[in-house]
Formats: sequence, C-alpha cells, structure tokens
Amino acid sequence: MKNLLVCLIFLFLPLNSFATNFYISPTGSDSNPGTSSGSPWKTFPHAIALLFPGDTLNLLNGTYTLGVNGAFLANCSSTAHNGTSAAPITVQALNERQALIQGTGLADTVSIVGCAYWNIIGLHMKQQDATGGNNVSVMNLANDNHLTIRRNILDHVNRCTNNNVMLVGPNTSASLIEENELYFYHRWGIILWQGSSGNEIRRNYSNGRGYFTAANSTCTTYGQGSVGAGAYYSNSNTFENNIAENTANGFNVEASSSGNYYLGNIALKSTSVGFQANPHCDAGDSSGASNITWKHNVGVNNAAQGWWIEAVTNGVLDHNSSFSQTYGFRVDPVVSVNVCGTQSFTSTNNTAQNNGTGYTVAGTPATFSYDHNHTFGNATNYSPNTNVTNAILLNPAFGSCYLWPPDASPLRSAGTGGSDVGATILYQYVSGTLTSTKLWDPATGAPLFKGATVSGLNDVGGQSLFDVASRLNINQNGCSFPVAYGGTGTTLPSAPTGLTAVVQ
Repeated sequence: MKNLLVCLIFLFLPLNSFATNFYISPTGSDSNPGTSSGSPWKTFPHAIALLFPGDTLNLLNGTYTLGVNGAFLANCSSTAHNGTSAAPITVQALNERQALIQGTGLADTVSIVGCAYWNIIGLHMKQQDATGGNNVSVMNLANDNHLTIRRNILDHVNRCTNNNVMLVGPNTSASLIEENELYFYHRWGIILWQGSSGNEIRRNYSNGRGYFTAANSTCTTYGQGSVGAGAYYSNSNTFENNIAENTANGFNVEASSSGNYYLGNIALKSTSVGFQANPHCDAGDSSGASNITWKHNVGVNNAAQGWWIEAVTNGVLDHNSSFSQTYGFRVDPVVSVNVCGTQSFTSTNNTAQNNGTGYTVAGTPATFSYDHNHTFGNATNYSPNTNVTNAILLNPAFGSCYLWPPDASPLRSAGTGGSDVGATILYQYVSGTLTSTKLWDPATGAPLFKGATVSGLNDVGGQSLFDVASRLNINQNGCSFPVAYGGTGTTLPSAPTGLTAVVQ
C-alpha cells in the first residue's frame, strides 16, 4: 500500500516539478549529459528534441554556426515539443546577448514553427548577405501561439532579397515580443504577417542604420525601404512604447488589417513617414485597413509625413504629437486611381508643430472631424480648413520637449475632458493599459528597458537605444521631466503673497 501511494503521488505531480536546466556550447558534445555548464551539448537539433515542458536550455557564451552547431529549428509538429502555460519551454543565453547564433543568409537563423508556450530570451541573432535565400529572416515565428520573445538583439539581414529581421506569421497569435533591439536591415524590423493576431509588441527599439543604401558588394540590395514595425494582413495586435529610428517608415499598418492599436510609440528621423497606413489598392486589394487607433504617439523629424493615413475606415487619431515634417497629419482616401473602402476618421487632442502643413485631407472622406487639435508654427494649419471645432492656436511653450507637454505649457488640461493636448510618453503601456511603471530613468532620461551591450553594435553613439534620450531630449537639452515624474519641471513660480504697496 505504501508503494502504491508513492507511485500515485509521483503520477500526479505537476510536469514542471521535473523541469531541467540543460546547457549547450559551441564546443560541447552531444554525448555529454547536457545538465551542467561543464558538460554541455553541442548541436541544436539534438538539444531541441530533448526539451519538454518546464525545461530550460542555457546557451553558453560564444558563436554558434550552422556548420558546427546545426540549425536552430523548433518544429513542434515533428521533433520539438510544446510547452504549457504553467511550464513553458525556455531557450536563453546564460549571459544576456553573449551567445551569438550566426546565420548564413540562406535560411532563417532561428525558426519556431507550430509551437506553443516557448520563451526565447537574451540571445544575439544575426544574418549576412548571400545570393539567394529569398524571404528568410533573422527570426521566423510561424503558426505559433503564446510565445515570449524578450531582450534579444538581432541584426544584419541578408539584403539580396526580400528578407526581414523578425517575421511573426503567418498565423502567430497571443505572443509577447518585448525589449528587443534590431539593427541593420533593409525591409521590416518586426512584421506581423498574414493572420497573426492578438500579439503584443512593446518596448522594442529598431534602427535601420542606413542598411538599405549602404555599400553591398555581394548583390544588389532588394529595392524596398525599411519599416520599424507593424501589421500586414493581421488583426487585433497592440504596439506599445516602441521606438523606430532611421528607417524609411517608422510604423506601418498595411492592407486589410483591422483592430490594431499603436500606443505610445516614437518614430524618429525616418526618411519618409513616421506612421503610415498603406492599403495596397494598386495591388488589387478590395479594402484598406479598418478600426485602427493611434494614441499618444510621437513623430519627430521624419522627412515626409508624421502620419500618412491612406484609405482607413474608422481611423482614430488621439493625443498624438507631430514635429517638423512636411505634413504633420496627412489623410488620403485615394491611392493612385483606386479607392479602397470608405475613408473615415476622427482627430482629437493632437498637436502639429513646425510642419509644412499641420493637418491635410486629400480627396473627400465619407466622414471626418477635427476637435481640440492644436497647431503652431506650421506654414499651413489645415488644408482644407473644414470640420474643425475647438481649434487651439496657442504658443505651446514646449521648448525642446517632444514626449510630453511641459508643466507650464498651456496645452496642459486644454483637451477634451480636461486632458492634456498632444502625446505623453512617460509610463509603460501593458496590454493596452497605461501603467504607473516608468519608461525613463528619472535622473538621466535613459531608457529603463535597455538590454545588455554588445560591443560595436548597440553601443554606437547617436545610432543606438542607450543614448536615445539625447536625441529625444528626455530630461536633457533644456527639457526637464514634469515635477510629477520626479523632475524639476517648468512650473511657473507662484505669485508672491503678503506684499504691501508703498507710495514713493
């Protein structure tokens, strides 16, 4: 009876009670037990097949290559296993970003296919230029669900064909992609592709580093510009507090995508557009995007438009800020000779400062309205100047600030319901909800979500996440944090009291 009881207890223990830490090294051996850093495995095909719910595969420092360590392919319809919500499978660097998986450019560097509840944490993944290898990515996530992709660094796609840094889809859902850094790419940084839904993309940083136009001796670079992140034929995804810098476009929503949210994102110095909705009417699509919300986003010094919204039904622009672009907010229902769907939008509590045109509509949308929007320093404020209510024309007194209205700004409490006008990007969004967790170091302005340094890659001044505060004037260059955030603020002094007038 005692032995039977022991067996029953063993049978009903949760799966993650037997979770194991395994180890892999560029110089390990698959004949090792793999259960310690002193006896690691060597190849990914061997290691991945032996991971079960709750297990963790730790990558020791070094460079992993296809020829030595095999392909990193987790295919849960064949050799790999699914994790569970209580016991996910984790693959992580033992020391954040010090394990490099070097791709060939001819296949995905890291690929997760048909899997559920996998975590990929703290890796360094890289590609290289190579002729061939069409539609391969540094990281490919296809037909997955409940993945967590966190604090990785990915760089140097194969420019010879139509390749992306992180391809999420088709049909990847309910996954979290956060605090990754992406560099050197010519197409998309993060693309949610073809039926991917319910994903959360937050606090990632992407910088194309001019890779589209950089010299390439291997091949002719594929002729498309870069995009930081966005949805393409994908619905109900949320993009939060991401930064796209030095791309062609910062953030896109393309084709007939629906129900996507862009919250608290920053597009900086794009060569074309900060935030774009591109319907692909000319490619034969019957409709553009619908039910797209842009809220508390900032576009700064993008060459053409802060926002270019084409053929969106029920577009919502709310509490955004656009600085120093040809167009602040451009809405265009007509694409070439085709019209996609019924264009309609509302624009509320936005600010357009020092643009060529603040707000413009080309063509005639079915419905549109402007309410409590602010303009200042634009060559033209509205074109046409119709459907505008409660226009605000005050000097905003932003000074050098971009990411929040300073304490002394007249745009404080000037919006609908007493809200501030323009974007405020100080705290994290999580699952579509604004939290009280700070994004920036209250003393230095540095991003609190920055990951480990990879020498020569994300420590390059002026082109990396670590010093983005200097380019966005985050508690620097004359823009202090608001007092409520812990800064000195720009609050005007109180009027003196108790004074007595004296006649001279």
